[in-house]
Order: sequence, then structure tokens, then C-alpha cells
Amino acid sequence: MNEGKRVEKWPVGLSFSDCLVLFGATAGFLGRIPYAPGTWGSLPAIPLAHAAHALPPAGEASAIVLLCLGAVYLAGRAGRLLGREDASPIVVDEVAGMAVALAFTDTSLFVVLRAFVLFRLLDITKPFGIGWVEKRVSGGIGVVADDILAGISANLLGRIWDMVTQNAW
Repeated sequence: MNEGKRVEKWPVGLSFSDCLVLFGATAGFLGRIPYAPGTWGSLPAIPLAHAAHALPPAGEASAIVLLCLGAVYLAGRAGRLLGREDASPIVVDEVAGMAVALAFTDTSLFVVLRAFVLFRLLDITKPFGIGWVEKRVSGGIGVVADDILAGISANLLGRIWDMVTQNAW
């Protein structure tokens, strides 16, 4: 018995390029962790966002757009390889969404933790039409779009928090 763990069938006999796709789509195989793969998959976005903050604003925006486009490609192709569009090991969408949640913010521990908690909460509960998008858009775009919306929502809620508290934290 798997005791609540979802076990995805992992393909065998893959080409090298397919292995690279699965490596990227699973965020270095973090998505294969049996419990809370999306939470684990969100973590690589933190150093990526920190590195993007060192770029000028246009560079940061470009890096995030490229990450999101790459996530769409990887999620779509990995879904076909795994035989299920939004298979649980595919967590590149969480990487992209978390990067959006951290876009153009400061990198203090509080802001990163707040973005992480807000993003995961919004990604799991899917309010504000996020769930509607997840159910109606297919392919790699559908896999990634709900996470991008959760990231945008987390980013905006963090900014509202800062305005209301006048960044007193």
C-alpha cells in the first residue's frame, strides 16, 4: 500500500533529451519526492529569483518571462512523456509561479517566507479564478498558467501587505 502517496509511472528507455526534459520539469527530480512535491518544487525559485534581482529591471522581467516560457515547454513535453498532463512530479510550474511571486521584491527573509507561504496557499486553494483556468486550459500552458496566476496574486498580496503595514516588518 502507498499510504496516501501518489506514485507516477516513470517511463523507461528514454532518450537523453527526454531525460533532460524530465530533469528540468521535475526541478532536478525534486518533484519525485513523494510528499508535497509542489512545495519542494517551489524552493529552487528562491535562488533563481535572488539571482534575477541582481539584473536591471528589464533583465529581471526577461528572465522571468523566459523561465515561464521554458516551464510551459517542459511541462507540456513532460506531461506527454509521463502520460498525464499535470503529473505530480512536474513541478517546473511551481518554480515559475514562485519566481513570479518574488519578482521585483526585496530578498529579505520575511519577504521570501511570506511569498512562499502565500504562493503555496494560493496554488493549493486556487481562489480568484485560478481554479477556473486550471480546469479549462490544457497542455503546458494550462499546467503553468494557474501557478503564474497564483504567483501574481501572492506578489500583489505581499505588496498590499507592505502598503497596509507600511513595511513595518
